[in-house]
Amino acid sequence: MHTLPDLPQPIYKVAIAHKSLEPPWDPEYGDTERLATIGRMILPAVIAEILAMKRPLLENETLKDEIAKRLDTDTLAEWCTQCDLRVHVQCVPSERQKLNDPHESCDIIYTFIGAVHTAYGIDGVRAWLGKLIDPTYDENDEGVLKRARLEPATNGHAASQPPQPAYQPPPPPNAPPPIPSGPAAGAAALPHLNQTVAQRKIPIDWRMTSSGPSHNPQWTAECILNGIVKGSGIAQSKQAAKEQAARLTIQMMNY
Repeated sequence: MHTLPDLPQPIYKVAIAHKSLEPPWDPEYGDTERLATIGRMILPAVIAEILAMKRPLLENETLKDEIAKRLDTDTLAEWCTQCDLRVHVQCVPSERQKLNDPHESCDIIYTFIGAVHTAYGIDGVRAWLGKLIDPTYDENDEGVLKRARLEPATNGHAASQPPQPAYQPPPPPNAPPPIPSGPAAGAAALPHLNQTVAQRKIPIDWRMTSSGPSHNPQWTAECILNGIVKGSGIAQSKQAAKEQAARLTIQMMNY
């Protein structure tokens, strides 16, 4: 059983309130539909990341097919059952049986994915659903990869390199500009992301949605690279939401 992680009570109360109860809009976390919107953005990115880590590497078409299989309605309904999510949902009695409908089940699991992401970020979603996405998934393998990116080499070829001179000659006139390795601390992530994808010739697209009252909307931004959502952000303004999504994308793609 892939048990739902413990959630902070305020988030859990929003997540379990079925729309049939017509729950009031929570000023901090919205409602189940908003959480489901977040879940729909996050799950494809988590699935893509976990499957991209498989070794040997999946070929492009195989990778696309495997992602699509895991986003299929019947698969998500089965995950809803395996995670025993329906028991958490509070609804009017006449709606209880409808929770078994596959499309309703998709709404439920997306809602709880959004809730877990709100509480614990994308790492929490990955830890919860990793084994459902890929039974061979091992969080320890991912931890090794992350540490390898962050820690300096202490042996082997990289460590044996002589120290770089303080002065670096300028590149040849026709050389392409170097690809940046990440935004400086406190720097805006969006310009860095745009520059990086432009240099790598990666198609980028944005999807913007708003929710909540018209006088105080919450904006959700999705950053889409090569047709796959790689990062998302939620804020009071479009620009701030895009900035959050850009920063998450940079972290996920190790730009």
